[in-house]
Amino acid sequence: MTTMFENLYKPEQTCWKTGIADKASILIDSQNYFRAVYEAICHAEHSIFILGWDLDGRIDLIRGKEAKEAECPINLYELIQWKAENNPELKIYINRWNYSVFFMQDRDVFADFKWDWKFPPNVYFCSDYVIPFLGSHHQKIITIDDKMAFCGGMDIGKERWDERHHHIHFPDRIDEAGTLQLSEKSHQVYQPRHDIQMVLAGKDTQIFSEIVRRRWLIGAGYEAIPIGEPEEHESIKLPPSVEKDFTDVPFAVSRTVPKTRKRPARNEIIKSFLAEIEQAEKFIYIENQYATCEEIAEALNRQLKEKPDLRVLLVSCDYPKTKLEAKTMWAGRYKFAQIVRRGLSDPARFIIVYPLCRENGQEQSIYIHSKLMIIDEKILHVGSANLNNRSMGMDTECDVSLFGDSPLNQSRISHIRSDLIREHTGKTVEEINDIIDNKRPLEDLIKQTEHSRQHLIPIH
Repeated sequence: MTTMFENLYKPEQTCWKTGIADKASILIDSQNYFRAVYEAICHAEHSIFILGWDLDGRIDLIRGKEAKEAECPINLYELIQWKAENNPELKIYINRWNYSVFFMQDRDVFADFKWDWKFPPNVYFCSDYVIPFLGSHHQKIITIDDKMAFCGGMDIGKERWDERHHHIHFPDRIDEAGTLQLSEKSHQVYQPRHDIQMVLAGKDTQIFSEIVRRRWLIGAGYEAIPIGEPEEHESIKLPPSVEKDFTDVPFAVSRTVPKTRKRPARNEIIKSFLAEIEQAEKFIYIENQYATCEEIAEALNRQLKEKPDLRVLLVSCDYPKTKLEAKTMWAGRYKFAQIVRRGLSDPARFIIVYPLCRENGQEQSIYIHSKLMIIDEKILHVGSANLNNRSMGMDTECDVSLFGDSPLNQSRISHIRSDLIREHTGKTVEEINDIIDNKRPLEDLIKQTEHSRQHLIPIH
């Protein structure tokens, strides 16, 4: 008998491949993600693949009190070098997008030299430029020993690290400046930042091992080591600091791969989004840096008309970082909202908001970089893809969707959604569940809580 999961996620259509994760967890904000990556690298035995839009070796993966008690070097350059020297049989592959000139001021422009020449021979580096003109290599995947995989929206880059409280001022939220910065400051303080990654463990995570090896072959021009087979009955663990969210949970991996002369396009991510939205009945929660894809806006509009009890809350950024973003992304978001609300008797069933922190008489918005969608208690979709046309066709992307196939997994999806809203509002998980479950207006969800530092502010 075909299951609901199999009906929804069809290989080569709404996904690339499906599997079952022995264990899986959501890593909210970079403090938790960087710590988990640090632990995973420290305990790696056979292989490490790091695939990213950015990778800055100058980053300290753990900070503050934790850094003083660290068992391994905390700086990424030093950690990789230490790990490679002490484990000569370990193979480490680092694939970073060969970025556009527009990003040079913010990057470590000597990274290629450092990775290529300063590291042991079991560290392999690729500056990946095999991408169509104006596109970018945007997948963010790390695999460890072909039995653990990280996938989501986070790079190990500058101005990424933050903890879940998102204080306006925080001494550990500081990174080295870009190599070509003209100011005399060697370090940069940056605003609070919110992001999400997923970690999965088990044999089926070799789906991600295939992706990183395929990309290595494309970018570097030669094959990496073959995928290693986990030993039978081997107990596969998550990093020590990670609390398990899911056990034996079905997942689907979807990709965007732009068309080239040698390879066809892959557009599974847009198809997965559209199929997942059709499953919504009560509540869709979205966090995304951008929202301009009109095809997704049309799908939300259709589902809101089809399901009169459905409400959609979209958390995004409050302002453009550049003039280019203002003209493309923010104007596009205005049209996106118009399409979603078109013809609705109650336009307030769809609200776009941004998170704001107020403390000590000051205000500061929190930059949203996460790419997440939660459909009721059924689907948890996390990845690298923004809700824009670039991510649906021009850039390389990788997303993963967990499916609530049991009451326990459904309750975890529901809790993660409410806990994320709690982080942005200061309300309790119980209060948020009451508003959602009892179909109360979205305004109740974003109504400012007295004495809370965190608030969701409507974007008009």
